[in-house]
Amino acid sequence: MTRREALDHFTLNMVVVEETSWVAVDQFGRQRGRSSEVSFYQGRHKIPLTTEEFLRTINAESYLDEYQSMRNRRRNWYITSAVMAGGALVFMTAALFMAGRDGRVAEAVTLPLMMGGLVAGGLFWLPCTIGMMTNVDPISPHEARRLGEEYNLELLHDLGLERDDMHDDADEEKAPGGLRVDLFFSGESGGIVLGFRF
Repeated sequence: MTRREALDHFTLNMVVVEETSWVAVDQFGRQRGRSSEVSFYQGRHKIPLTTEEFLRTINAESYLDEYQSMRNRRRNWYITSAVMAGGALVFMTAALFMAGRDGRVAEAVTLPLMMGGLVAGGLFWLPCTIGMMTNVDPISPHEARRLGEEYNLELLHDLGLERDDMHDDADEEKAPGGLRVDLFFSGESGGIVLGFRF
C-alpha cells in the first residue's frame, strides 16, 4: 500500500468528534446557562455516527456495555410509565362499568377501582420523568475526544503512517468552526444564546 493509499484509507475510516457549546447571556451580559453536545462522524465525508456506533467503531467495549445498560435502564422507566398509564385506564374503565350496575358488589368495588385509577394516573409521570432525566451518555466530551484521537493514532500506526500525517490531512479536510446566535425570551427577561462548534 502506497502512502497515498494509506492516507485515503485513514481519511475514510478516521473518527471525528465535534463539540457544540451553548452559552445563554441576558441583556445585561450575565451568563444565564451553559450546555454542550457532542456529535460523532466517520471519515472525511463526515458520515454521522450514533453514540453506540462511535463506541463500536473505536472498540470501547467497557463504555459500550455501560451505554447499553444505561439505555436499557431508561427504557425500563418508560415501560413502567406506560404500564402505569395503561393500568390507570383499565381501573377507570372498570370503575365506570361497575358504577352503572346495581348491587352491593358493584358499590363495594367501584370506589377502590376509581381510587386505583386515580393513583396510577397521578403517578405514571414519575417513572417517565426519571427516564427523561437518566443520562445515557457514559463519556464526557473531553473523554470522547481523547478516545477518538487514540483510535485515529492506532489506525495511523496500523497503516504505517506518522502522527504528523493525521494533522497534515486534518488541515486539508477540516471544516471551519461555527458560531450561532439565537435570541431567547422568558417571563422576566430576554437575551441571546451563543453556540460555538469546534
